Amino acid sequence: MIQKIGLQDFEICQIHREKIVYIDKEQSDSAKRALCNQCVAEQEKNRNLKMIDNIKSQLSNLMEYLIQNRESRTSQNIDLLKELHNFLHQQKGKFCYQIEKCQQNIDNQISLLQKANFQYKNKISQITILDLNSPDKLKTQIKKEFIDCKGVKDYLMKQINGFEVFSIKQLFEERIQKIDFGDQNLELEQLCNLEQVNNENEQQPKNIWKCDLHKEEIMFIDLGHQQTIPNRLACRKCVPKYNIQFTNIEDLQQQWQRYDQDTQKSAQTYLNFQKRINNQILKTVQEFKIEINQDIDGLCQLIQKSLQFNVYDSLYKPFTLLQKDWLTISKDEIIIIADSLSQKNRDQIIKANVRNEFKHNEQFLKTTIVSNFQKFQNLINTLVSEIQETIPKENNLYFSNKKHYQIRRPKNYSFLGPATTRNEQLSTENSPLIKREFDIESNRDSLEIDLNDRDSPQIKKISKMKSHFRQNWVKSIQRPFQYEVVSEINENSQTFTFAINSQTSILVLGQYKGTIKVFSFDDGSLKLIQVLKEHNFNVKCLYFMKQSSSFLSGSNDRSIIIWQEDFDKRWYSSQRLIGHQGYVQCIIMNTQENLIISGSQDKTIRFWIKEIDWKCHQIVRAHDNSVRSISLNTFEDQLISCAEEDLKVLVIQLQNDHKTWAIVNEIRVDYWGSSILFIEDSMFAFQPYGIDQLYLFKQQKTQKNQYTFKESITIKSGEDCTALFPQVFIKQKSILMTKNGRFINILRKDKNDEYVIAQSFENSVNCCGIQGTLTFNGEFLIIWDGQVNKIIVRRIEEY
Repeated sequence: MIQKIGLQDFEICQIHREKIVYIDKEQSDSAKRALCNQCVAEQEKNRNLKMIDNIKSQLSNLMEYLIQNRESRTSQNIDLLKELHNFLHQQKGKFCYQIEKCQQNIDNQISLLQKANFQYKNKISQITILDLNSPDKLKTQIKKEFIDCKGVKDYLMKQINGFEVFSIKQLFEERIQKIDFGDQNLELEQLCNLEQVNNENEQQPKNIWKCDLHKEEIMFIDLGHQQTIPNRLACRKCVPKYNIQFTNIEDLQQQWQRYDQDTQKSAQTYLNFQKRINNQILKTVQEFKIEINQDIDGLCQLIQKSLQFNVYDSLYKPFTLLQKDWLTISKDEIIIIADSLSQKNRDQIIKANVRNEFKHNEQFLKTTIVSNFQKFQNLINTLVSEIQETIPKENNLYFSNKKHYQIRRPKNYSFLGPATTRNEQLSTENSPLIKREFDIESNRDSLEIDLNDRDSPQIKKISKMKSHFRQNWVKSIQRPFQYEVVSEINENSQTFTFAINSQTSILVLGQYKGTIKVFSFDDGSLKLIQVLKEHNFNVKCLYFMKQSSSFLSGSNDRSIIIWQEDFDKRWYSSQRLIGHQGYVQCIIMNTQENLIISGSQDKTIRFWIKEIDWKCHQIVRAHDNSVRSISLNTFEDQLISCAEEDLKVLVIQLQNDHKTWAIVNEIRVDYWGSSILFIEDSMFAFQPYGIDQLYLFKQQKTQKNQYTFKESITIKSGEDCTALFPQVFIKQKSILMTKNGRFINILRKDKNDEYVIAQSFENSVNCCGIQGTLTFNGEFLIIWDGQVNKIIVRRIEEY
């Protein structure tokens, strides 16, 4: 136990007239306990010394701990008492008089606890190191401030004994038993016998390190920024030679433990940051893989098709008439047939034209393959550029308002620089820059992130790659194109919606009175293979899954049906989702296909999750009318929606639990939305109802849930139309399809990086009588035109 230490003991050594810096805890004579550096050097043996600064620091830390611990426990116990108060308030109707009296007594206890806590805090705060000389007196003073926990409990139990209802009494008792102030005697012993706080460390075996000069035990360490002592190690005889601040072995060990904790924390923080970078790169690579696979599948189909002689696509006119029904042949076509049959060298002409057909097909095939592989190269350039651009907008991990940050790493280890977190799409002018330098300092490398240097070779290289990619990309989108008719079939039924699978092999139509028609799609040719009739009313929306052959349908019968394919290539209803109280008007899924999001005429958006079966996980109610359109961003952590006669766009954010969605913004608009779609992760297209404009909104760089109006694009409209029509965006071709009024508009970026109309299609008779979609690669446009009652398939032709 620390014995009496006079105030002078903490000032000047009476023998050497030097500053006192140590306390000898084994010295019984208080006059000899305080030691200066010279006293330590003259000791015959190393004793159990404690630095005064360390004792002060430990006392300060312990005082802070005691106050915080008391405040925490007081707060917890007050909360418990308040809970008791509220609990009794609920029973007030039955036990008015007893409860009010009990509540008053509890309020008195709360006031007493607050007052006792204030007095305890004052008493602890006034303790000095001199008070430790009189531990018994200190104990007596502090014990006066102890809380009689048992007395409080007994007093409260007496208040409840008059209650006759056993269940209430039992609940009351359970809450009272939670009141706890910890072991107050133990805390007092720690304060009055300070060395016990570090008893565990002091009982460890002594070190075996020896001073090189005096061959005595190492007791102190030089931790100064400028090294004063050789090797930074000192024994008791080394101390008088150096007028510096020493650190003893115990404190060195504690500091090293904190250093280890800080290092582990820093490494884990950076590892979590790196995981986000890797996930972003992985997603980019996976998207690249999907896009490449789709194009390669298309090439394989084209190569297989080239082995067939298709008279319908023939350049030689007589060949196109071979399979035509005789009764449908026109007068002019009869003349062509007669001329062909009347030629003397008919066999040679047939052979020559057949040879020309195959040569043409061969050239077309080669050109298509070369064009696709050039596109692959452009996609690779895009991938490289996107990975290179994974530069953080700001490093939130370790610095704030700093220009440099260093990460130490072992020499010769590879290092992957930090990247943007998800949701960060940065413009060139605001992107921070990475600069790598390798300095020789203590045989370690360093990596430096410079937020201001825009002239580094790496940045110039990235800018050059971006410029090269930009040039190739602009060349590809500047080529004019038209969708030309390749086939058409009759379809008399009113059609409301389309969906096509990612393999471009199956097309489904949602129609009148709950009918769904399934067509095979073979390079533009359609063939009806199945008719489904599980819905009771009109089918208004369809969604084809990408990882399977299943698809979803939403209907005016308020249900969603999940359709699966059996072994016979036939679709059947595997589950019906019930919950919406109005027409189901839009359906989408995430890429993992474990989440369905639906919008309805009942003004709600529902989130359905897959467990054993699909079930509704959450309902969002914020629109004032029928939900018409919804869209997920690329990272699938943000949803936007618009509704009929509702002058706002909702921004709904996935929360940190990765399960719950919450509305984070309402964007006010001057016209209600007919449809809405993310065309980039930081931009969405909004189709206002009834005007010849399409709006683009851009995400703010500093606030990811805030969007501002960017521009309006002139489109064709005609009369007002309330028919549902989801927008379609083909990223690789920068093609956007939207419907407004009587027109379907096909837009594409021009050389100025602005969207313009490339082609449009109109139903001049019935604005609701035209529907359509694009295949995933944008090669085919499929439209149902109610004016002629036909499904018309068009293929893109670039010039």
